[in-house]
Amino acid sequence: MVEVVEPDDPLAELEGPFDLDGESEEPDELDDLLPDGEPFESDDDDLPLSDSDPVLLVWPQEEYEQVDQRWPEVLEPIGAESWDDYRRQYQALLTRWVRRGLPPLAMVTGTAEGFGEWLTDQGADPVSVDLVGMAEAYGHHLADQVGAVELPPEPGDPCWCGSGISYEGCCQPLSPR
Repeated sequence: MVEVVEPDDPLAELEGPFDLDGESEEPDELDDLLPDGEPFESDDDDLPLSDSDPVLLVWPQEEYEQVDQRWPEVLEPIGAESWDDYRRQYQALLTRWVRRGLPPLAMVTGTAEGFGEWLTDQGADPVSVDLVGMAEAYGHHLADQVGAVELPPEPGDPCWCGSGISYEGCCQPLSPR
């Protein structure tokens, strides 16, 4: 069995479902993401991505549906019931992340086939392995191998969800007000 070494990932402590309206009776999940509870401050406009930065693994719609069929537990921490709900949850996370002034998120796009092949390459048994941890490790693997895209997208850039539509015309309007 493969042992997954989890990197210091501030997103790891964020439980789903994410707070969509920006108000919650629970303690603010993002407050817990910072080690000292202080807002992130940096003079660096262009922050380099590294293993210590959070990596957000995104599954485009077709891939989301395949992952949901093959390994539904991979998607459970997100707390989404459908593709549209998945997009709303991730956009809420992205919006709240940006409002906190945290460093850019690093996004990678996964595929069900690629994840399955990666599990095989790692010698992981999908029946007994922690698939959520393996998906996180797969995301970091993708970031190391092919690079990551910083979120949020710039104006006019394609949406993070993989629709091919501009961010402004796709998921950005899903942001909580």
